[in-house]
Amino acid sequence: MLFSIPFWIIGLGIAYWAAQGVFGATTLYIDAHRFRLTHRLFQYQRCASGATRDLTGVQIHDTGAKINEQKIFALRLFHGVQHYDFGGFLTAIEKEWLAHEILAFIEVLKP
Repeated sequence: MLFSIPFWIIGLGIAYWAAQGVFGATTLYIDAHRFRLTHRLFQYQRCASGATRDLTGVQIHDTGAKINEQKIFALRLFHGVQHYDFGGFLTAIEKEWLAHEILAFIEVLKP
């Protein structure tokens, strides 16, 4: 019985990830003062927020996951020593565009 616990944990993680892609929503709100990144799946909600001036960058990074031997990339937003991942289900072009827009906005706000 104990032998099967890691497989259940991995299976539940895969199920959550798949459900997030189909039923979930991610919202990123940034203005001159605050940002808020919200992940929603049914009634479950996870939020990260902070001062926009503390955002240091965004990059496209390898999540380490694969689907059909294709690497999965996501956006990683850097906020001080913290980082937040999102956008794993966007296309490569959408990720590049969004990363460019976020970086441009951060640069405009720098003194």
